[in-house]
Amino acid sequence: MVELPVEILLGIFTFALQSENDEPDQNEYYLRIPSSPEVRRNLRNLCLVSQRFRDVAQPLLFRTFDEDSKTLEKTRSFIRTLCLRPDLGHHVQNLVVIPRDESWDVWVEPFPSEDQAILKALIEDHQLDDGHQGWLSALPCSPFMNFHMALAAILTPNVTQLSVSGAIVPTSYVNASKQVPAYLSKVTQLNIISHQRHPIVKLNRYQADLLTIFPQLKGIYFSRTDFFDGQFWEPGTLNSERIEFHQCYMDNNFLQMFMGAHKTITAFKYSTFELNPRLFRFGAPIFGPRVQFNAAQALEALSIHKSSLTSFQVEFERKERFWDHHLKTFNPNQIKFGSFRQFVKLKSITVGHEYLPTHPEFPTSLETLIINDCNVLNLPIQDLACNIANDYRKGLYPHLHFIQITGYEIEPNPVSAADRQYRPFPKSRDEAFVAIQSLFEGGNVKIQITTVEPPRFNHQALVRIPQ
Repeated sequence: MVELPVEILLGIFTFALQSENDEPDQNEYYLRIPSSPEVRRNLRNLCLVSQRFRDVAQPLLFRTFDEDSKTLEKTRSFIRTLCLRPDLGHHVQNLVVIPRDESWDVWVEPFPSEDQAILKALIEDHQLDDGHQGWLSALPCSPFMNFHMALAAILTPNVTQLSVSGAIVPTSYVNASKQVPAYLSKVTQLNIISHQRHPIVKLNRYQADLLTIFPQLKGIYFSRTDFFDGQFWEPGTLNSERIEFHQCYMDNNFLQMFMGAHKTITAFKYSTFELNPRLFRFGAPIFGPRVQFNAAQALEALSIHKSSLTSFQVEFERKERFWDHHLKTFNPNQIKFGSFRQFVKLKSITVGHEYLPTHPEFPTSLETLIINDCNVLNLPIQDLACNIANDYRKGLYPHLHFIQITGYEIEPNPVSAADRQYRPFPKSRDEAFVAIQSLFEGGNVKIQITTVEPPRFNHQALVRIPQ
C-alpha cells in the first residue's frame, strides 16, 4: 500500500474517514473532509504510520480548523503551529472561529512570552502595525477575540470558506485586509453566525465591510441578525451571488438596498423560523419594531436579477396564531407572491402555501417546486395543485419533474355537504396523495407528500417581548 500513488492513497484515506452521513463532493471528493473528533484522531494516527502516510494525511488533517471552545486555546495552539510550520497553513481551506462564549467584551489570556517573539515577527513581516491598529501593543496584554481570528486568517492564505461570529465586531479582519493584499483573497463562502446562546445582533458597519474585502466571494450566510437602517453599499458593488438568511429579520427598505447592491444573484434563501421552540423569533426584532418585507416585496426586490436567479426559497416567520388556526384554515387575504414568469432561469422554488395564489404563475424553466406549511386535507391545496397540473398539461412547465408538498395532516374545518358534493374532499393523506398524483397522470412529474405531526409548544415560553 505504501507504494501506491499519492492520488490513490488520498482517495482511500478520504473514503475511509467519511462517516455514513457524509456525502463526497461530486467534483473533488478528496477536498471534503469531516472534522469530527473521531476523524481527526484517525488522521493523526495515520500521520504516525510512516512518513509517506504523514505526507498524505497531514494536509487532510489541516484542511479544516474549527474553534469551538470558550478560551480560544485551540486557536492559540493553531496559530503557534502555523508560525513554526507556515507550509501547513497553505492546506487550510475551511476556517471556523466561532467560540462558545460570544460576548462582545470577552478578553482572553495574553500570549506566552515565548510566543510573542514569533507573533511579533509575523506582524512585522506583514506590515500590520502602522502605529494605529495596535497589533504589536496587543501581544503583551489581553487581546480581543477578533485579534486571534485575524492572525489565524493571515496564516491561512488558501482559505475558501470562512465562518466568523456575528456577535464580535470584526475590526481586525477589516484592518488586516487593508494592509495585506493577499489576505483572505481566495474566500468564496462567508458565514456570519450568531449562536442561540447569544442575543440577536444588528448588522453593523464592520460586518457590512466584510462583504466587500473578499474579491472572489460568491456565497454569504447570515444567522440570527436583524437588518434595517443604514446605507452600507452602493448599487452594484457586491460580488456575492448566493445569499442565505437563517433566523434573520429584514425590513423592505433594507431588502431593496441589499438586492440592488449586488451585481448578480443566482440563489436567494430566507428562512426565519425553526421547529425548535428555543429558536423562535416572534414579534418585532430586538432593536425595535420593524415590519418584515412581504411576499410581493421579495419578488420586487429580486426582479433586477430576473435574468440570473436560479433558486428561490422564502419561508416567513410563523406567528403564534399559526399553530392554533392556520393549519385548519387557509388565509385568502395573505399578501401573495406575484408572477414568477419574469425569472427566465429560475429552476427551484420553495415557498409556503399561504403565500401562493390559487393559480400561481411559474417560469417555463421551473424544475423543482416545494410547497411547505399546508394542510394536505384542505381544499385550497387541492385547487392549487389542479391549476398547476392544468398549466403543466398545456406545456407551460416543460422541465418540471418534481413537486413536494410538506405539511400537517390535521382534521380540517367542517365542509358543507354541498361543497363536498361539488369537490371531492380527501379523508386521508393517502387519498390526498392519489388525488394530486392523478392530476399529473401521464406526465414525468414525481409527486411527494410529506406530513408530520404538528408541534405542541407552550406559547407563553416562545413569545418575545421587545425591550
